[in-house]
Amino acid sequence: MNRTAEGTCQFGQHDDCAGFNRTMRRAGTLAALEHFNLISHHRKYPRGSIIQAQGEIGGMVGHIVDGVVKLTRISVNGNEHIVGLEFPSGFFGQLFAGEMRFSYEAATDVTLSLVTRPAFERFFVNHPAVEHEMLKAKLDELDAVREWAAITNGHTTIQRLASLLYVFAKRAINQTSDEAATGRSRCR
Repeated sequence: MNRTAEGTCQFGQHDDCAGFNRTMRRAGTLAALEHFNLISHHRKYPRGSIIQAQGEIGGMVGHIVDGVVKLTRISVNGNEHIVGLEFPSGFFGQLFAGEMRFSYEAATDVTLSLVTRPAFERFFVNHPAVEHEMLKAKLDELDAVREWAAITNGHTTIQRLASLLYVFAKRAINQTSDEAATGRSRCR
């Protein structure tokens, strides 16, 4: 695992803190933010680094502060398939699971806010409003996966590219709406 830097996440202390992701902004109380500060830390990965590999025991989860994370899956015949991209403020990792079903790779230089999976699961017990918002975010992610499947299924290359650009534009609009509602800008 290639790491270039680590640091402690302090909500409200730094503009680059992943704590300002949409889920935490919507549901995070001061107590939740302080608790999250205690259990999280920042880590940077250079482009091309494997963050977590398919088949590994997933010990970490987190939020993307900056950069893009690529999700891939190796099929039974050995082919690698890109199954998704996660952008700043996106959640990565698998809660309540053991073995990783996907690989998480830094598609660009990436800064992550990381928490051990058991600590994050305990965090949910203490802060159910955050858990509720996380569930809503995961349902939104499921919708995005369905869009991705529609993009890649049975279209010409030009149609797939146009659909992908549409999805990116829609995500940018949604992120801008979230920023306007909370008065905070995206993590940088």
